[in-house]
Amino acid sequence: MKKLLLLPAFLLFLLPCLMAQWVSTLGPYGGYVYQLKSNSTYVFAVKNSGLYRSLDVGLNWEQCASTNLFGKLALDGPNLLASYDNSGEALLQYSPDNGDHWIPVPLPGGTPFLTNFALNKQTILFVYQSIIWRSSDLGQTWDFFEISGETFHQYQLFDTFDGFFQLGNRTRLLTSEDGLNWTYLSSVPGNSGNSIKNIFKNGELMLSISGQTIGRSLNGGVNWEIAATENNGNLGGNNFFSYENGVYYLSTGKPMFSSTDNGLSWKYINADGPKIYYHTSKDNILLGHLFGLGVFRSTDGGQTFEASNHGLGGGDVLTIGLQNKDLWLWDERGVVRQNTDQLDWDAVATYPQPTLFGSFVTIKPFKNAVFIRADHGELLRTFDGGQSWTTVTPDASIVSSDFIEFNQQGDSLFLSSEFYNTYLSTDFGDHWEILNPQVNNLIGSTMKDMAVQGETVFVTDNQQLFRSDDHLSSWQAAGGNLPFGANATKVRIFSTPRFLFAFVNLEQVFQSDDQGETWTEIFLPFPPVFNISSEHEIVFAEIGAALISFFEQEGIYISHDDGQTWSSFEAGIPTQAATCFAYNETSMWAGTYYFGLYQRSTNDLTPLSTTVLQDKNTLKIYPNPTSGNFSFKLPPGITGDATLTVFDLQGKQMLRRIESAEHLQNVDLSRCAKGVYWVSISTSKGIFGGKVVVQ
Repeated sequence: MKKLLLLPAFLLFLLPCLMAQWVSTLGPYGGYVYQLKSNSTYVFAVKNSGLYRSLDVGLNWEQCASTNLFGKLALDGPNLLASYDNSGEALLQYSPDNGDHWIPVPLPGGTPFLTNFALNKQTILFVYQSIIWRSSDLGQTWDFFEISGETFHQYQLFDTFDGFFQLGNRTRLLTSEDGLNWTYLSSVPGNSGNSIKNIFKNGELMLSISGQTIGRSLNGGVNWEIAATENNGNLGGNNFFSYENGVYYLSTGKPMFSSTDNGLSWKYINADGPKIYYHTSKDNILLGHLFGLGVFRSTDGGQTFEASNHGLGGGDVLTIGLQNKDLWLWDERGVVRQNTDQLDWDAVATYPQPTLFGSFVTIKPFKNAVFIRADHGELLRTFDGGQSWTTVTPDASIVSSDFIEFNQQGDSLFLSSEFYNTYLSTDFGDHWEILNPQVNNLIGSTMKDMAVQGETVFVTDNQQLFRSDDHLSSWQAAGGNLPFGANATKVRIFSTPRFLFAFVNLEQVFQSDDQGETWTEIFLPFPPVFNISSEHEIVFAEIGAALISFFEQEGIYISHDDGQTWSSFEAGIPTQAATCFAYNETSMWAGTYYFGLYQRSTNDLTPLSTTVLQDKNTLKIYPNPTSGNFSFKLPPGITGDATLTVFDLQGKQMLRRIESAEHLQNVDLSRCAKGVYWVSISTSKGIFGGKVVVQ
């Protein structure tokens, strides 16, 4: 079970680390690749985290340009043209040297994010709203036009071949050397209602694909014939051709096709092979992208593929786990392992092992073993770093349930299955016994969650909390002011060495520092109904004197006052994309969607001396009491931006402003009910707070 923690964000005292941040690390993962292209020197991979290139046809990758979101790449020899989006603004860059250096290309005003453009020498064409835009000087000047005599419905610019632009108008194909003067070639064969999806040219032989039809021309596109077979079916929208050593290749999102008779007939290379979306070929090597599963490399003409992601940063890192100095990672295509003192990753279980695929995988290191449990799959165990695996699933109920969780106590391993049974093993999963704690017949098999703190085991059935202090021999009710009640339908419990946390109905968070005897609510300023899947991963960790809370896709937070207040701890990770969290004595690791793996030193957990917490009542507020309007005075010498936050005594955020310290002084709470409020001012010199009474 992936535990759910409601996001701790009651920001009364912010303690940010102002300089250190998370740093992206390279890895074996590939993630979403939108294009694969090659010229005489490099293979290029276009990703939303940047543009990558490989000098050895996919064995190793390096990043040659990084942006927020790449869109498309056009090639003309060593000349590159790349489009990307920067907060909704369309941007275009040109490189004359395979991506070593980049020159911004000005675009006409109002130009959207570019996905359909082409490059020939220093002439750029792009299509927008059925109009062709053209620049012969790399964007210094632009003009636009329509082709005379042609009623164009769907302009489609394809790659340039032999120094000529190729343009499709539904099924009609035209060519131009300068982008101004166009020659009509012919209509390519296709299905009714379909348009040209892609074309490819090798000498005078030209191939096209439209709907379910592959077309072939032996005279450069002047005359065409149908070269597809009926059993090819719908060939989809992502269709790419290449040619290597007498063989034409085609990827369509299905297993790859090939032709050995100059494109006249086509067949699957391997009907059971991977479904390749985008591909390119170079030096008799195929590189193909499995959508969402990274880049794969074939040296036998597409019969077999192996992962080709080393150095190709980013990608979906969905689960990570640490065993001593071994970092384990799952990125949807399989599981890999890296010693944190080394640079190279070892494949542990990769494509095509479907037993490890699913919406998420659980990786749990336990002493000298590592356990992996796939979504709707069995529990696997390895003692040799993933070289061999043993299935240790206790029964079928575990396989059929998503709610699986590991807990450790002494030499024991727990495996719980919501709505089914809970199991205990003391021999690393070789043997299991059913553990359904009984307290006056109140729990039985209705146990919903479990947590272990030291030698004490806690379980809950959503209504009550029970504990065992004698190695599971007996159970007793825990807690006098338990925050559960008749309305509690979903309770999750989580432990750190000093604290228990209870999450009730995904709405409230409670904390206990005395093993569940007494509880305090943690007030969180988000909507009262927090609608999120319980499969989202949450980690609560104590590292030294700091508390870390990690919430999948929402953020990483730190507390230096035992959980009373929290501040963001995710600087350097883009767009709150983190999916998983792990740590050891020296480092913390966070995986992300799209952007790969990030690392940060545990030394960063200590607050900087410039951010020392000030006395809670050092803020001078006047008048106080007030009818609603008040001012305050900060200590001398505080300048720059400051954040003002006002909370009621239940932790609800009433007001938040970010302005220069000089302009924050006048505050209006006249719309708030009478009562006591807490005012917090976060500045570069620290955090200042005080109470104000509205009457």
